[in-house]
Amino acid sequence: MPLGKQFDLEKVVGKIIKYVKWVIIALLVVTLILVMAQAVNSYISYDLVPKVVILVSVALCCVALIILECISMYLVKVFKMKMAFFAFECLIMVILGILTGNVLGVVLFCIVLTECYMTIEKQVDKFICFICACALYIVSYVVGWVIVNAGTPTSDSVLSILSGCLYGLLAMLVDYVVVDFLMYMYNKNVELRRALREAEESKAELRTAYAKLAETSVYEERNRIARDIHDNAGHSITAVIMQTEAAKVNIDTDPEQARRSIIAANVQAKHALEQMRASVHLLAGRTDDLALKTEIEQIIMETEDGTDVKIRFALDNIEVSDAVYRYVSNTVKECLANGLRHGGATAFYIEMKREGSGLRLLISDNGSGIPDGTIQEGYGLRGIRERASELGGKCTFTTDEDDGFETDILLPLSAAAPAESAAPPAVPVISAADTPAAPAAAETLDAIYDTSRETDTDGTHSARR
Repeated sequence: MPLGKQFDLEKVVGKIIKYVKWVIIALLVVTLILVMAQAVNSYISYDLVPKVVILVSVALCCVALIILECISMYLVKVFKMKMAFFAFECLIMVILGILTGNVLGVVLFCIVLTECYMTIEKQVDKFICFICACALYIVSYVVGWVIVNAGTPTSDSVLSILSGCLYGLLAMLVDYVVVDFLMYMYNKNVELRRALREAEESKAELRTAYAKLAETSVYEERNRIARDIHDNAGHSITAVIMQTEAAKVNIDTDPEQARRSIIAANVQAKHALEQMRASVHLLAGRTDDLALKTEIEQIIMETEDGTDVKIRFALDNIEVSDAVYRYVSNTVKECLANGLRHGGATAFYIEMKREGSGLRLLISDNGSGIPDGTIQEGYGLRGIRERASELGGKCTFTTDEDDGFETDILLPLSAAAPAESAAPPAVPVISAADTPAAPAAAETLDAIYDTSRETDTDGTHSARR
């Protein structure tokens, strides 16, 4: 329920309570007028002085009762003060019952008790007030009836007293049950409106928090995309510049090396273009629906296109998170570019398969490798290893001189759940040495492409990748 409607409902309830109070005062005034009229009729045969004294006393009690009820209802807010006023009102009604001796006294008790029930919150306190009022009514009615109807036969007196008491008790019981039920419904309605108001306020707070979170997420995603463009595409373009500069230097003295540099630059440029295109799509709110297997196949086709590079692959169709998708595709591009640029590789083997609850990615080349197997991680390799760790996986690099370079990665598929900025719990991983397929793939590359192996004329390669 909207807050505006709740406030309107509170205004309506407040008006209803105000009208109920007016009705209570009006009923009290009418009842006291009837009590006064019955008192005049009851004492009409009395002598003048006693009659005047009694009627004046009744009139004063009626006026005092009206004044006390108005003060208690409109001015007194403290609970103990209200109970004190209620005690004085009960005393006045007892006096009126003794002076008049008629059943109209029960109406007075019901009117006063109604306002009392509206004030008291505890059920036990209400019931105590009800019992006390019943006792006071019975005492005042019996004493008043005996005084007013003195000389009436005993049988008639007993019957009239019993009927009057039962009538009064029944009326007070009905008043107690009805008013208590109405107050119960009113309190429940108040609690419900309070709960609805709190729910609306909480909903508004959640909506505000969600809007801030969405805005923060947009900024974080833009920052991530900007970082990807700067790190990946920027790194690729830098490599292109370096390769083309190397080609210019070697084009006269070492045409073959220049050729390989141009091929590596071409592949790196394609990858940089693809990375920037993907980042622009993300910024524009568009995402590609290509499966990871299809994405890797396209990377392989682009790498082979216009070059002498041969790439064999065995790819399973595995559903992964966006973070793993980007990591795997960028890693394949980086490893292909590294193999061409640093190792002079002419053949690659790429394998992606499900292994237990994880994804294993293996990339091997037939390049020159690194002397003594000592790997000095450059920007690219360090980024691959650190990102694998962030995703809860593990990355190992294996190389020997003249025996190519191999990248072995194992990622948990549960990495699909957390956000990119959160590193999921690490899962058990299997190193390259524990995997039979890893060394086998590297060992068979030269056999598969026995005519495609090429090395530099001077036999040197960069040890940083």
